[in-house]
Amino acid sequence: GRVSVLVVEWMTRAPATIGPDDLLITAAELMTRLKIRRLPVLAAGGQVVGVLSRGDLLAASSSALNPFAPDARSDPALARSVRSAMCSRPVIVAGEAPLEVAARLMVAHRIGAVLVMSRDQLVGILTESDVFRAFTAALGSNATGLRVTFHVAEGEDIVPVVAARATASGLRITSVMIYPREGGSSAVVRLEGQVPPSFVEHLWRLGHRVMSVV
Repeated sequence: GRVSVLVVEWMTRAPATIGPDDLLITAAELMTRLKIRRLPVLAAGGQVVGVLSRGDLLAASSSALNPFAPDARSDPALARSVRSAMCSRPVIVAGEAPLEVAARLMVAHRIGAVLVMSRDQLVGILTESDVFRAFTAALGSNATGLRVTFHVAEGEDIVPVVAARATASGLRITSVMIYPREGGSSAVVRLEGQVPPSFVEHLWRLGHRVMSVV
């Protein structure tokens, strides 16, 4: 099947939000009830003014109390506003942005999520869990058949080679993923059909080191 690599296809739509003047304890209770780790912060007109994370709440609470525990309301630190603890400069991407752009932003800023905007309106949130789901889908973790991982020389176009060999062997390619490594690249190819041993042997004869056959 088709695997999209756009943010809009993998983000969580219409995420729960909170206002900047709401109390931190309200945010903690909302995160606990919905089992989420982040809340976009919206002003009265729907304008994004920040994001509040689980880590922000932990840092804002008294050291002796867990803001997500049943007795958290006794913590006076959590009677402050969300504005006092939120990150006021959240990282934002467009829904039409490639997923890898959002992933690079998360790595660069050392964050676990980015907010997704369209026409100055919040339309979703993309978390590291969403990126993991997309990566898993791209690798075809639920697919049947065979997965072959092998090395590819720098600058080599392996797709025509694999396609020709798969056709000759009566196989169907369900996915191909190529990622860089030192000195070249590695390819992960998923195939359906009765895979003959000659398919893997052919890769070896072409000079490709086969790393894994599953």
